[in-house]
Amino acid sequence: KEYECVTENEDESGNAYIKVAGHHGTSGWAPQAGDKCCMVGDSEASLNCWWFGSQAQCRQGLMDVWEGSVKCHVSERTDRVVVVPVTRIDYHVHETPRIMKFDVQGHEAEAIKGSYGLILPYPLAQRPKLIHFEFEPGNQAQLGHDPVALLRQVESLGYELFDLAEESTEPDNVVKPRKFEEYVAAFRHGETTNIIAQRIHWSPWNDP
Repeated sequence: KEYECVTENEDESGNAYIKVAGHHGTSGWAPQAGDKCCMVGDSEASLNCWWFGSQAQCRQGLMDVWEGSVKCHVSERTDRVVVVPVTRIDYHVHETPRIMKFDVQGHEAEAIKGSYGLILPYPLAQRPKLIHFEFEPGNQAQLGHDPVALLRQVESLGYELFDLAEESTEPDNVVKPRKFEEYVAAFRHGETTNIIAQRIHWSPWNDP
């Protein structure tokens, strides 16, 4: 099989996916109906193509596929559209929670903005102690969002971010990303993790 990286106008900084075959040209970066897309990793094939934050990352993914170091499933894009009504969290919740958890499949930035009414009006000491969200840069990029911007967004609200490696809260598995760009670039094959954002100056040991 011949694989290639497809991105908008061959822009090196644009989102890219591994294309296997299809009836459409390769000038558009969005997969179209009939395109065959490579699903890199151990997951089963689904309706989504596998995305990378840049064409350079996509080419690295291609090398791994060619070398056989990762599995590659093939999925056909069907372009199904589902309309989902949305609303703001702070329209329905009127007191500041201790913990907020988001699992919205790549739309974390908008969901967190929809809770600003529970965060921004309050001084730091009265804001939620923890914000927990799933972090999947490839999925966020596919939806047109910047994963680095999401991390900076949460940090700007007065939080320190920690990666719960292997979804464990054991101290050895909690990693604090130092440079967000380098951290996001390490997600080359669609990996996902969970991020805990802890309010600055708060500790469960002195304020349970």
